[in-house]
Parts: sequence; C-alpha cells; structure tokens
Amino acid sequence: MVILFYLYQYSATLITVGCGVILVSTFYTVDRDYQPAMCFKIGDWIMGHAVDYFSFKIEFEDMKAVEEAGPSIFAVEPHGVLPISIFWGTVPVLKQHKLLACMSSSIFLMPMMKHFLTWCGATSVDKMVMKKYLKRGFSLNLCPGGVQEIQYLSNTSKEMVLTKLALQEGVCLVPSVTFGLENIYSFWKFENDMLMPLARKIGFYPMMFFGLGGVPFAQAKPSPITVIVGKPLKMPQISDPTAEDLEKYHKAFIEAISELFENNKHENGMGDLTLRIV
Repeated sequence: MVILFYLYQYSATLITVGCGVILVSTFYTVDRDYQPAMCFKIGDWIMGHAVDYFSFKIEFEDMKAVEEAGPSIFAVEPHGVLPISIFWGTVPVLKQHKLLACMSSSIFLMPMMKHFLTWCGATSVDKMVMKKYLKRGFSLNLCPGGVQEIQYLSNTSKEMVLTKLALQEGVCLVPSVTFGLENIYSFWKFENDMLMPLARKIGFYPMMFFGLGGVPFAQAKPSPITVIVGKPLKMPQISDPTAEDLEKYHKAFIEAISELFENNKHENGMGDLTLRIV
C-alpha cells in the first residue's frame, strides 16, 4: 500500500521523467562514439548472461584464418526468431574482431530500444551504416536473407547484397551456420506471399512465436546454440562489380555455406535435414 501511495503521489513526476527520457532517446544519436562507456559495460553484462542462458558457443573450421582475415562480414544462416548475431560480441574467442551485429533498420527507429541494442553490440543493417563501420575496422555479422528469409525460416536466401558489399569494400565474406535455433521458439506464420512487400517495408515478418510454457511472445526456451564458422572467402576490391562478378562470388559463398551445413549437421542433431537454397 505504501508503494502504491508513493506511485500515486509522484505519478506526475514519473510521467514527466519518462516522457523526457523517450524524447531525448528519440533525437540522441546511436553512433557508438557518443555513448557512455558505462552503458556498453551494462550491455556486455546483459549479453554475457544471455550467452550463458543458451550455452552459446562458436566453433571454427580454421580459427587462425578467421583471426588473420581482418575486418570481415560474417554471413550467418539460417534466420531465426531470435537475433543470435547480437551474442557474438561477448564471446571471448572473437575478441580480435571488433564485432557488430546488424539488425533491421526499423528497430533503430524505436526510442530507447535503439540505444539499448547499440549498447549490446548491434547496429542498423542499412548499407551506408555497414560501410561506415567496415571502413572503421569493425567486422559485421548478420543473416543475409533478412526479412525475406523469415518467410521460409530454415532456408538460405539467394540475396547477393552481402556479396556486393564485400566486393565493394574488399573484405572477407565468412560463411557461418547456426544449429539449435529450432528449439528456442515455436512459431506460427501468416502464409501469404502478399505480405512480403509489407514485411520488407516495416522490417519484420508478421508472425507469432511461443517461448517458455508455450506462452506467446514469452522468454525463449534455454536450448543450446552452436555456430560453426567456415573459412573466410577472400574478396577482391571491386568498386562497381558486374553481374558476372556477383554471380561468381555469390556462387562460391552458396557452395561454402552448403558444404559447411552438410559437414556439421549430423553432430548437431540435424542429420535428417537438407538445406534448400531458394
């Protein structure tokens, strides 16, 4: 009762402060250079607990090659309900890379949420933002299929955007496959191709997902997640790649990620599945 009394007494003050915080967050930059150092420590602490919760681990086909690759783009397949790319920055084995997880740009239009994700090691998937951080020596990790892949949830998209970006910047493209995502959330999707234009516009695909206890939009189930990182694909720097260039290097990426999946699916409990490229 005492708590309720004070909440009522100071409700106007709390509402004013809350509106002020939202207003500041709306207009304050998400550039990492202008964020308080303490906020990044809080983000690392939160993501560290998330890594422990999911028993998240990363394994390498050739760790030395990844270490020596310099700024790279880690292309992580498949896309799941949970954006696990944000976990990478807190895993000690990848400390030699300044890693940022690229997420839907629509999320970075949301006050407070955009700063929270920035502190946790994320940034917008907007092409100009990615170019900026690659030039500053950061490595990026993201799912190349994006929203379109959520429509299929378990397949690799045939988008060439990442291949083009890697060629333009002359950075390595690193194929990576995630195992265990299917146990974190169950989901139900609206099976309608007409929704795709809307999904691409708003940055997410309309769906429902179910976590602990089968509760909609609840906390994820604590199932182990393993990421297998393949060998870096070295890309020449081509400022204006031709269609032939894109086809050549994108084909190499598709072959690499398919081989990576096939070589590791049995030991990760997915031996009866076949990867489909759509």
